Amino acid sequence: MQISMKHDLPMPVQSNISLARFAELGARDPEVAPQIYVALMKELSAPSKPDAGAGQHRVPLFLGFDSVDHAMKLSEYLNAEGARVHAHQLELINIFVRFMTGESALPNGGMVFAATSESNSAVTGTLKYLLHSKHSAQTGYAERRFDTATQKWVTGSPVPEWSPYAPFDENVRKALESVDVQKVEGLSKEEAKGLMEYYAMSGILRNTVTERLVSEKWTLSGGGIIGDLERATVRMRTV
Repeated sequence: MQISMKHDLPMPVQSNISLARFAELGARDPEVAPQIYVALMKELSAPSKPDAGAGQHRVPLFLGFDSVDHAMKLSEYLNAEGARVHAHQLELINIFVRFMTGESALPNGGMVFAATSESNSAVTGTLKYLLHSKHSAQTGYAERRFDTATQKWVTGSPVPEWSPYAPFDENVRKALESVDVQKVEGLSKEEAKGLMEYYAMSGILRNTVTERLVSEKWTLSGGGIIGDLERATVRMRTV
């Protein structure tokens, strides 16, 4: 793929430079990296024009952001008035958020994926509240509760309540307005046992897979987190 637009850059760039080479120029020079990054994203998200000449085709994009909770709050940067700047106002994050909300289109298709976890997570009350609310609404998660008005047990979809005394982040609300939420959980004990038996049959786990061993490694892996389960079994061998 080659560059296809004219960009306002602080340096001359060859008119038919490849996008890979264009990205390398920015990676090597911090002074021009921001402008080149913005230009690169415009190029990658431009409509594909394979009939316009060599290198003018474009492909679907995958945009990923791990630990996105750290970008769903105020940053440590200060504006001219001394107030903290929201992370969504920073150029790198703002570009991703615009793709996530659909404000910036992906004309050639693609996927925008943001991940967060309970490990090393930032304090972002609005994000956790919205994720919980959207997940409950999508899955129709039902909770059995006692209705004091009818004096009967009923089943309904719980909607978490927001504290009126807590500050609500409108930037985060807008960013998550059109996204789908999927909760990824660890393996069950039965699934963990099956994986450990596979390791044993493959010869990479030399222990006998017993119920006690499964329970021990499942607990040590944080409830069946696959990466931790692998570390607790395959990479840690007993003598």
